[in-house]
Amino acid sequence: EISITEQCLILNVRNSFEPENRSRENYMEGIGLKNVRRRLELLYPNKHVLKIDKESNIFSIYLCINWTDNADVCD
Repeated sequence: EISITEQCLILNVRNSFEPENRSRENYMEGIGLKNVRRRLELLYPNKHVLKIDKESNIFSIYLCINWTDNADVCD
């Protein structure tokens, strides 16, 4: 799902996967995710929210990018 308003962009992604012997940490802090987090902080400091979660066999990502001065947009 993607939503675009005058204040923000919101992206919600949910994907199923086959459970393996990987730990939660491997899903949450890979090099690619570290790079994404860093890039978001550089481009949108204090104007974005990135939430990543893994439950059972569902991997979900929520990203909100605020392009206004309203700090409450992504909360």
